[in-house]
Amino acid sequence: MLHAILFNGLGTGETRKREQFAIDYLARHGLKVEHHHVNWLSKDPFDALLQDATEVTRDLLQQHGRLAILGSSAGGSMAANVFSELQDEDVQMVNLCGRLHPGNYDPADKQSLESKAYLGTPKASQSFFDSVTYCDQVAIPGIKEENLHRIIVVKQLADFVVPRETMDIQGVKPIIVPGFGHGMGIALAVMKLPELLQ
Repeated sequence: MLHAILFNGLGTGETRKREQFAIDYLARHGLKVEHHHVNWLSKDPFDALLQDATEVTRDLLQQHGRLAILGSSAGGSMAANVFSELQDEDVQMVNLCGRLHPGNYDPADKQSLESKAYLGTPKASQSFFDSVTYCDQVAIPGIKEENLHRIIVVKQLADFVVPRETMDIQGVKPIIVPGFGHGMGIALAVMKLPELLQ
């Protein structure tokens, strides 16, 4: 059985119904998933969250010998960040409709990273903002060309939460699922994972 680690979307990191559905579905299809609870609302600095995620992922890789890193929504940037840290031939990474780049948006635009991280509000997630910025500026540019073939980007036909152009990694051809909307796109991406992770 292939093992995987899942980095969740925005929130405190509790396993919500959507994550439990994905974990149960994938278990029935030969993929054992461990949910790494990323608390995007924590006041801990991003560096600490990345270090913790990397150490847990490295431990799982040592235990199982092969591992898939799954990043859903906000977790997509964390998945790419950890993949870039490890760059191990026994690790695959999947971005499930997650934002990997800030994109070319004015900070006041509702699609900007600043807006999506709720900066300046009680729901602010500085760690999400920092994760995407680090992913764009450090992690993705640091991925060696020979490791790009172990990255899968899944996106849907339309997403009203994450701009689709911010989901891509240059050199990786995205897989498009026939979903409209953020939640549907992620659900269809999860259902396609057993086929993608052979």
